[in-house]
Amino acid sequence: MQAFTNENKIKYLGVNEYFFLTENLEFTNGSEVQGAVRFIVVNKRKNLERTVKSVIENELDESEKTVIKLFYYNGFSALAISKICKMARSSVYRNLNSGLRKIENAIKYVLEYEGFSAEMSADELVKFVKGAVS
Repeated sequence: MQAFTNENKIKYLGVNEYFFLTENLEFTNGSEVQGAVRFIVVNKRKNLERTVKSVIENELDESEKTVIKLFYYNGFSALAISKICKMARSSVYRNLNSGLRKIENAIKYVLEYEGFSAEMSADELVKFVKGAVS
C-alpha cells in the first residue's frame, strides 16, 4: 500500500470536519493545518454550489427557475423580468422568494448534515446562487 503524506491523506479522505483531520492526522506545523482548513472550505463551497445547481434544476418549478436565472445570472430587474415573462412584478418577487427559500433550506440541510453551522446571511445565499447559475 502506498504511503500517504498528510496532503494526500486529506485528498484521499475528501472533505471531513476540521476536528476529524486534526485528531486523526499528524500535522507538523500550523501551515499544514491551515492548508487542510482551506481544502475543506474550498470543497464545502464547491459542494454547496453543486447543491444549489441541483435545486435550481430539479426542485424549483419553471417560473421560479426562470426568474432566478434572469435575476441573478442575467442581472435583469424585477420590472424587466415581469415584462419578459408576462407576469406581475409581485409574481416575480414571489417566485424569487420561494425559489431562494428552497435553495436556502437545501444549503442549510447540507451544512448541518456535514457538521457546519447553518447560519447564513442573505448576502452569502446570493453568492451561492450567483455561483451556481453562472
